[in-house]
Amino acid sequence: MGVVIGPAKTPREISEICELRYRVYVEELQIPTPEADHESRSIRDVIEENSLSFGAWKNGEAIGSLRVTCLADLPEPQKILSRLHMHPALAGFGMDALCTTSRFMLDPRNRNGRLIYPLMKVVYDYMRQREIRLNFGDCSPHQLPFYQHLGFRNYERGFDDPAYGYKLPLLMLLGDRQELLRRRTPLARAAANYLDDNEVIAWFHEMYPGAGPALTGTELGPGGMRPRVEQRLGSGVANSCAIFRGMGDREIDQILDQSTIFRICTGDRVARRGEPAKSTFLLVAGEATSIQGDRKFPVQPGDHFGQNGSFEKYRHSETVIADMPCVAVAIPAEVFGKMRRQAPAAAARLEKNLGQPLTAQRKRENLFAAGTGA
Repeated sequence: MGVVIGPAKTPREISEICELRYRVYVEELQIPTPEADHESRSIRDVIEENSLSFGAWKNGEAIGSLRVTCLADLPEPQKILSRLHMHPALAGFGMDALCTTSRFMLDPRNRNGRLIYPLMKVVYDYMRQREIRLNFGDCSPHQLPFYQHLGFRNYERGFDDPAYGYKLPLLMLLGDRQELLRRRTPLARAAANYLDDNEVIAWFHEMYPGAGPALTGTELGPGGMRPRVEQRLGSGVANSCAIFRGMGDREIDQILDQSTIFRICTGDRVARRGEPAKSTFLLVAGEATSIQGDRKFPVQPGDHFGQNGSFEKYRHSETVIADMPCVAVAIPAEVFGKMRRQAPAAAARLEKNLGQPLTAQRKRENLFAAGTGA
């Protein structure tokens, strides 16, 4: 039997979607979400009853899902409006024009890329038929290249989600066919069946001129990330960043070209102790504090945190909070695994660098121990 894609309408179909979330979030990713019901092995949240989940089923089992929440259907939308900075769009186009998509996931056994477009197309058509004009969402910094390819843009500063970690807001203009074509997203084919939304396009460029708060190596092109990083650091990355010690320019670019540079606000938690570490973070501007149990250490430009030296599944051993506006680079954990396969010698150097404490960090640790640290 082939794959069937459509909205989850019956209680059983909805339960199967919620059970898929549990398999992915809890069993696979080991995210300690408070929404998990360990007895029923499912995940539901407060907006479930006012949202519509679309699923992909194979042999009666849910293997993929994507949820749409139309803001006009929510009795209390203020929390989502504030978290995703949606008030400018609300003022311009009204509640009926806004939605969010969330809970986009595939069963680990079915991540071959074939389900992504069919699932998104069904959801895209549903949104257009409901006359939705702006689709909001969020992602972790290391996931931004993937979501950009789907047609989303980052437009605002990130935020700390208590359950799922640091997130970047996303926005898709459903009627911007040229942008979807430029990003080479498969959704451009679906968008060709609808008219452009020139009013929304003009509003977006007036409201959010220039580049967004986060940029990816994919956007900047080969070798484009390193100048951005070095401009922030004020020196070359090979000299300033212990993570790149002993590595050549080509190897460094190979890593940075797959990374995301993003801004962080004062007080934001970029990493939380106990969270699964999906990225290594490299601080390139500003100052932060690393909290490790009862001890605190300063994190300064050139320091990295978030991944140990094993390349294996890992949880953050520290909580890192920005002391001032900062800029950081998120290097996806997948980059290290890819380098291990393609460039074993470079991977060995990188693994050693990740696992060793920075000289600067050791010096600052001594300052804190002596009571002279800031």
